[in-house]
Formats: sequence, C-alpha cells, structure tokens
Amino acid sequence: MSNSKKPVTLTPRAGFCVKTTTLQPARAIPVGLKVFVNIAYDDNVPAPPPASEDTIRRAMNGEEDTWFVPVVVSDGRQDKDKSGKPSLVFDCVFHTSVRPRTLTEPEYKLFIVELGLQRIEAQSTLVLSRHIATPNIASKGKLAPRTVLIPDFLAPSPSSPSSSFTATPQAKPKPLIQELPKNEDEIASSAAAATDALIQELEAPKPKGILKTPTSALPAPAPALPIGPPLSWTWVLSEGTKDRKIEIRIRVPNLTRAQISQATLDVEPRRFILSLPPSAPSTSSSPSATALTNTLDVDLTRSDAELVALAGSSPSSDSGATNALTLKRQRALDVAGARAEWRLGEGMLVLFV
Repeated sequence: MSNSKKPVTLTPRAGFCVKTTTLQPARAIPVGLKVFVNIAYDDNVPAPPPASEDTIRRAMNGEEDTWFVPVVVSDGRQDKDKSGKPSLVFDCVFHTSVRPRTLTEPEYKLFIVELGLQRIEAQSTLVLSRHIATPNIASKGKLAPRTVLIPDFLAPSPSSPSSSFTATPQAKPKPLIQELPKNEDEIASSAAAATDALIQELEAPKPKGILKTPTSALPAPAPALPIGPPLSWTWVLSEGTKDRKIEIRIRVPNLTRAQISQATLDVEPRRFILSLPPSAPSTSSSPSATALTNTLDVDLTRSDAELVALAGSSPSSDSGATNALTLKRQRALDVAGARAEWRLGEGMLVLFV
C-alpha cells in the first residue's frame, strides 16, 4: 500500500457539543477542569467504510475491532465557561455521513461521543470523565478551518467528494488520525510518531498554551467539595395547557440566589441534568459545616434495570425509580419549547418540557 498522502482542507460544520471534566492531571491541566468537546462534520474527512448493520452494532458494543470511524481531533485550546472559569476545548471532526444517525439514534450518538473522548485521551494523555452533559450550544467557540494530510487510499476522489472506501484497516496500534505538533522543537521530538500516523493535521488554529509547554500554568484545582444529599424530584402533566407540558419539579434544599445565578441546566430529548454550585452552610449549621455541591442527572435512555439501580442509592429510592420509569414511558422532552422557573421560597426548580 502506498504511503503517499495529500493535503485536504477542512471547514468543519458544528453538530453538537458535550462537556465533561478531567479525572487525572496532565502537564499544567488540573483535575476537575471542565472540558468541552465539539462534535463537527466535514465532507473531506474520510467516511466510515461500508459495513453491515450487524457489524456496526458489534462495534458499538465493543465486540468488533475491524470497523472504524475516522475522526480528526484538534489540539486542546483554552476558553472559559459561562461563569468565567478556565476550561479546555477540543474539536472532533467526522465525515458528514455520520451526522444523520446521531440525530435519530441515541446509542449511536453516544458511540460517536465515546470515540471522540478516546481519541482525545490518546492524543493528550488526559483521562476524561464519562459523566457528560450536553449544553444547548452547537459548538463551544468558533470552528476554524484546518488542513490535514490524508493517505491517498483514504482521501475522497475529486469526482466523489464524499465517497466511502473499502480498504481494510491495519492493526490498531497506529492512530488513524493524528494532529501534528505546531512548532519545530516538537516536530523534531515526535517525527517518528508523525511519520507513522495515517492522517496528520498540518495547519490548525494555534492553541493558547494548553498541551504545549505552558507560559503560565492554569490555576491549581480547588479541593474537592463534598457531595450533598441526592436531589429529589417528581413530575406531572401540566393542567390547563393545550400541549400538556411535562412539569418536572426538582427540590433543592437551602436554595440561595447565588446558587441560582451559577447553576447549569441541560435538557435533551431523553435526559435532563441540573448542576448546582456549592451552597453556603445554613446559619443553623455547626461552625464546622461545609458547603455542598450537587448534580441531578436523569438519563431516560438507560435501561429500566439501570434506572432502578441508580435510584437505589437515594434515600427516596422507590419514588426516584418510579419517577424515572414512568417518565421514560412518556413522549420525548420538548427541548425547543423548554423553560425553567426557579421558586426560591419553595426551594425548587420547575422545568416545563
């Protein structure tokens, strides 16, 4: 097989964004740093090879190691979350043909996200949490054009820009797509690895020091905050509305205005996630009382057994499991028409979906 490669320019189109956190540090990157992963698409990224549905399903279940989905992963770049705290952003660019199935099949979407996380981990040496959320944004920051080197046998032909291919991949040790370092010292130190990569990125936006020799280290991670008691929630169908909204009521003990201003709420068709910042101890607490942080993540794509098991650690496990199981059997949540209402006096968030 020829080792010749050709440069291809990518202009990624945003698909969706997920966020996670680092579980282990790497260089100047602390544990607990928020990481945004932009899932994007471009016709010039190689398409997945043709395969039967059974082969694809086995790959999704981790039982098949010959079918693959090519992906171009960018360097990490510094950004800030909406509260102004440091964060890290990666772009994972797939072929455009990958997109339609992610819109209709949650399991396939999770498979694509997992592929992106694995490639980021392999490229950056970070360890990322699989506790992910989906912000209501198409991408974190702007997706800039970039140029990659693609082997001739993978590159789309001029007459068929989005054509697929039937080449059988080599053994797994070599990454299918790898971004080249951006300065001469790093190119010299990693020349061997770059030569072996099948697809290499030539030009991309310069990262602001992340994953490179840092000019200034990121702030040291704050000590881990203790987790508060599980948040309780219920749901009902709203009365007196034409479209019968699903009304989800989440109780937040000792709710404060400061928490409301910093809380994040993510809503998907079959999932909702409420993340709360630390709450100050109440005045009736002991002098040594500690602030508590908490997250409620209800993922209705899980099996019934998983939902029951996850609710089992809650003091109100029976009601928690019942709520999840009954809500799972309702229609998908109305993401486009969703609205939320904080009720400070009642210590409650009401979500209308």
